[in-house]
Amino acid sequence: MTQEEKQLVFKDLCARLPYGVVVERTYIPENNGYTSKLSANTLDFVLEDNWLIKPYLRSMSSMTKDENELFERLKNEVKNSDGTLFIANCNLLQKFFRSHHIDNNHLIESGLALEAKEGMYDRN
Repeated sequence: MTQEEKQLVFKDLCARLPYGVVVERTYIPENNGYTSKLSANTLDFVLEDNWLIKPYLRSMSSMTKDENELFERLKNEVKNSDGTLFIANCNLLQKFFRSHHIDNNHLIESGLALEAKEGMYDRN
């Protein structure tokens, strides 16, 4: 993982911490490491060379019908009358993605995040 990729994952994780994101961390000393899974809200992680941190996220295609409907409503709320996005309200969309653990930064496609298992983030 490049330093730029580490920074991208770090920024994404920091924004997701209040929502209880789960991560996989792999310790890789001389390619002979071990893996563990933990909740990032209790994680005091450092992006050192020997640690690979990957969040478990949900792909956009995994959104439920209700989530899709909410997403469409939020998209309409952040648009100006001419259809362009009103930047000041885009934080509504970001909060939606983070709180639902949706991978809006394409980290899964880039190999920087793992696909969340079905039910991993079910709300009780």
